Amino acid sequence: MDDTHAQHKTIASLNDVDTVTLDVEVEDNGDILVFPMRLLTHFEHLEIGYEVPNPVPPIGSIHPTTKQPIPDRNDPTYQMNMQRAEAERNYRRLAASLNIDIPGSTLAEKADALKRSLNANIMRQLLTMMLSKVAEGEARIADRAATFHRNGTGDPAGAGAVGTSDAGSVAGTE
Repeated sequence: MDDTHAQHKTIASLNDVDTVTLDVEVEDNGDILVFPMRLLTHFEHLEIGYEVPNPVPPIGSIHPTTKQPIPDRNDPTYQMNMQRAEAERNYRRLAASLNIDIPGSTLAEKADALKRSLNANIMRQLLTMMLSKVAEGEARIADRAATFHRNGTGDPAGAGAVGTSDAGSVAGTE
């Protein structure tokens, strides 16, 4: 939803919070494919991420005084494995987001089915849409947080705002 059409909605209970569903249009080989997708809850997004552990970095050296191992997080193989882990997390999130029949009984199996079935063009567009919706939400949070700095100006130092309050802005008073 773009901010020019956003409306204030008072939430009295969790029943007032709608599940956000989208019809994602993907162009492939001259065809427009429509994929129904729902946005994951924050909890779902995190929990799916926790399913895929980060790789363990190799030991780069030993600290000269403590004799403790120092991990080498710049190791190319470690960096590649970190990218693979993040990609797998996103494939699983996509499998959970798409409202289509996907073979498999676990998110890992469903993600594998997506990887085997969708060409790179389709997969990239779907992942980009899913990740952009998460980024949009994070950007909105950052924008709103900025209004809570000194006098709603977004200026944490309050330059030129002598005698102003840190109360921030309140919905309906802006």
